[in-house]
Amino acid sequence: SLEEMLSEKDEGPVISGLSPHGAAKKAELLKDDVILAIDGEEVETIEDIKINLFYKEHGQSVTVKVRRPIFLFPDAVMDFDVQL
Repeated sequence: SLEEMLSEKDEGPVISGLSPHGAAKKAELLKDDVILAIDGEEVETIEDIKINLFYKEHGQSVTVKVRRPIFLFPDAVMDFDVQL
């Protein structure tokens, strides 16, 4: 699931690892991406993510907004469609 490999950091929920065949990896999310929102709903904690995904069904798609750190450049804010 999307929330299984997250860690809580000052900047928000951060992807700390990816399952090789998981939904996040298939959607091209990367380790160290900071999750900002799911389906337009701002998230600040892992608990926010769990609440947001609670009523979503397996196979449903959600839009995940992340801030991606890029070495020597400003961070990029990107949207990804993730199939649960």
